[in-house]
Amino acid sequence: MPFLAKITTILLMLISVSPNSSAKDWQFRNLSVIYTAGDNLLISADAIYIPSLDDEVRNISYKCKNNNQVYPVHQCTDGSIELEFHENILKFKINSELDFLRNHYVFDLSNQDNTLLFHYDSKLESILGIEMKNISAENLFKSLPTSSVSDEFKSISANISSQLELDFSNNIQLNGQYQFEGFSWESEDGNNVLADCSFVGQVYIQIDNDKIIIDSNTDLLNGEALFGDIYLAFAKQGIQLSNQITFDSSLNVDDFQSNITIPDAVSLGFYSTDFTFNNFEIDYEIKKLEKFYNVFLKSYMEILGVKSLRIEGQSNGRVEFTNGWPESFHAEIIETYIAMERKKVEGNNLNGTLYWQRNNSSHRSILRWDDLLLAGMPIKTSEIGFVANDENIILDENTVIPVFDGNIVINRLKLEKIFNPLISIDFDGEVEPISLELITEKMGWPIMKGSISGNIPGLKKVENTITFDGLLELQAFDGEITVANLSMERLFGIAPVIAADVNFKDLNLQKITSTFDFGEITGLVKGYVNGLRITNWKPDRLEAYVESVGSKKIKQTISQRAIDNISSIGGIQGAVSRSFLRFFDSFRYKRLGIGCKLRNSICEMTGLKNSKTDDNRYYLIEGSGIPAINILGFRKFIDWEVFLDRLLKANY
Repeated sequence: MPFLAKITTILLMLISVSPNSSAKDWQFRNLSVIYTAGDNLLISADAIYIPSLDDEVRNISYKCKNNNQVYPVHQCTDGSIELEFHENILKFKINSELDFLRNHYVFDLSNQDNTLLFHYDSKLESILGIEMKNISAENLFKSLPTSSVSDEFKSISANISSQLELDFSNNIQLNGQYQFEGFSWESEDGNNVLADCSFVGQVYIQIDNDKIIIDSNTDLLNGEALFGDIYLAFAKQGIQLSNQITFDSSLNVDDFQSNITIPDAVSLGFYSTDFTFNNFEIDYEIKKLEKFYNVFLKSYMEILGVKSLRIEGQSNGRVEFTNGWPESFHAEIIETYIAMERKKVEGNNLNGTLYWQRNNSSHRSILRWDDLLLAGMPIKTSEIGFVANDENIILDENTVIPVFDGNIVINRLKLEKIFNPLISIDFDGEVEPISLELITEKMGWPIMKGSISGNIPGLKKVENTITFDGLLELQAFDGEITVANLSMERLFGIAPVIAADVNFKDLNLQKITSTFDFGEITGLVKGYVNGLRITNWKPDRLEAYVESVGSKKIKQTISQRAIDNISSIGGIQGAVSRSFLRFFDSFRYKRLGIGCKLRNSICEMTGLKNSKTDDNRYYLIEGSGIPAINILGFRKFIDWEVFLDRLLKANY
């Protein structure tokens, strides 16, 4: 726009002699006035130097048809003017009336296709009207000096309409309305794109010797944009954009302010003293988080694989950037609800204050909730406190998280390199007794009796894999369970993988078998599950063995139903129920043992070591007392799904 002001000044000086001008303002080279045949007027000059422009306008040629009167009144209804400025040749049509005696000058100036028009009336002193009628950005930039148009702007395509007023009575001022249709632009690196956008707005520009101020207010009507990985669709969003940019005399940015608003929903404010956005602040107030997420973040989160996120509530805060990097963050979370159904995550009435700083110790953050669901586990009303700075998060010591009827106590949790795939986790915690019945019911598993408790060792996360540094020690079914070499990959993602080696001892068989419709077995067992790998929540590899442990305190008995079910695993169904033994409710046993080596969905069965069996048979139960029941297995290999069906459902 400043360039258009300069062009306008040149044209006024070429056509008329302003009453405020003097001969010393002008320097002409080879100025000539020629009357041609047909009463045509031709005024030309090789160059005119104008001090206010501090440059020359060259090769000026003014033609007016059917009028050779210059003074005292010059009228031209069919004229043209051509000149060269900054190596650009500019051509205009002109319609003018110049009354030198009354000092009244009126003219209308337009380009060749009448898409760019200028109107001047000296009664309005130094006001120039500028109108654009659906002019293409390409043609507009062609009319400007090449050096004045940045390469970033040359990629713009749009049809531009505007009605503007240029006031150069004191400082140069420009204000008016504008409209862009089909606006498209792409940055040189291709990371930022605007496509087929339409918007209307108002602009005010002030130019003086020290600075340039540009104010604009814009309503984005439709179109789409891509900024990095963030996709925006403007249609039906009612997005309003206001900007204020201040340049110094060298066209360096002194100050930049921008506000993006969705009425009654979102307000984002950007503040910077560097137009390259190396240093800036973002203040935000979000009254409707659902609207903000759907407009600004949904497409990016879907790239990350989050496709079922629902969020409601409010938030406000500030983010500061220094040298292109986040420096600090402060946010208020107000009555927020968030849910990710696929990942079994849900939070209700979240409230809190969050702080983060890059280089300094941050304020303590706190987050409260009424109800929280993590990986399907419900967490009661509670709160956590932590400090976040640089790439670290340190949770308050001895934080108690209430889960079901027990607690998870986090004695220590420190996360380091949280923005790095090689994140470091320093963790120490314990589980205070939680009902297994509540856990299994919530997870949709067979209902188990008893409770679970124990110590949780330190763990670390590398990219998508979590590994534990020591043994996970648990107490369940009145016995002890230790888990070694535990690792979890993509735990909340697609096709999660869990691997571990498990050892257990003194588990109460009565509490285990009462979980299933399997038949009662009393006694204690020990065993292992080595090389366990669970993919997408289904075991696909393991080597397991379970055997009984003699105890004087607990009898070793097995019900008739349990014998039939164990027999079916070994390849015989209804062994007891079809004989006279069906009249006995239970039997004593001396030893019990069963093993499975799972590979490629086939389980290779093993049992008790006994010299009386050959290679094709194996003992599952060695009886004791009268009648003594011995159960042998005849099937060496069994389909894993069939094995699970018989073991867990036991409905034959």
